[in-house]
Amino acid sequence: MSRPLIDLGDGIYMADLMERGLSGRTGCYIIPGPRNTVIETGGSVSLPQWTDGLRQAGISPDRVDYIIVTHIHLDHAGGAGSLVRLCPRARVVVHPRGARHLADPGRLIAGARAVYGDRLEELFGVVLPVPADRILAVEHGASLDLGDRTLNFYHTPGHAKHHVSIFDSGGRGIFTGDTAGIRYHKELTGLEQDYILPTTTPTDFDPKATHESVELLRSLNPAKVYHGHFGVSTDVERVFRETERLVDAFAHLTENVYRPNMTWQEMAGHLKSFVLDDMKQTVGLPKDDTVLDADMDLNAMGLLHWLQTR
Repeated sequence: MSRPLIDLGDGIYMADLMERGLSGRTGCYIIPGPRNTVIETGGSVSLPQWTDGLRQAGISPDRVDYIIVTHIHLDHAGGAGSLVRLCPRARVVVHPRGARHLADPGRLIAGARAVYGDRLEELFGVVLPVPADRILAVEHGASLDLGDRTLNFYHTPGHAKHHVSIFDSGGRGIFTGDTAGIRYHKELTGLEQDYILPTTTPTDFDPKATHESVELLRSLNPAKVYHGHFGVSTDVERVFRETERLVDAFAHLTENVYRPNMTWQEMAGHLKSFVLDDMKQTVGLPKDDTVLDADMDLNAMGLLHWLQTR
């Protein structure tokens, strides 16, 4: 079923990509203008939602100029190879570390297979290569002129070494991918206040780098944060503060409960107990705590990998 395109103001729209069949989980951002631009692709299973969002924005696929991915994890970029085949003039914009993996996604697929196993295609669909001549790698501090606004790119590791965040001159918002956490909002939790959850998925989680990236984002003085998961936050300082607080809390928890041969399932149990207790103290308990489970599993894997390899 088609989901209505969400008008976020400042000439930016969001389409719900329905990741894992969940509304309000993952979005892509559509910026119509002289150079039509889309930020994030989701997996190729989200192709119908992605193209329907374009249709509702009045943009035909052959008029898309840029497809930007904040990083190459499959829930953000897995559909890029499929989408460039629909958008013949579009270039895919990515961190330099991610460019070769979009062109030759073999290692990317293998890494994701290690995490998701046989569910990989079910969750994200096929991962096709992006032709190398359609890839634009952006260095730290690079800018992209869209005709009526400028996008500025900043390398923001902590969640992933191949992560960029994008500052929009049009509305002074910043697209943070996963750097500034997941926004658990009312549609998912039933709560009136959002809960910001850092995402520590394998294999690049780094607390120190996360703090440095958040401080960089803060220095840009953005008016809004556009999350990969999901939607926009206007209380920007709270987003940054909660990301920093919980990144430290997750690291300390992992150090305190870790023992040799601990499984990620055990770590996920510790993490979920901590998060539910923190939610109870700060925003309230969700209507259904299973909405946390996928993130608890991935975060646990990443936290254990960080502790064991640091």
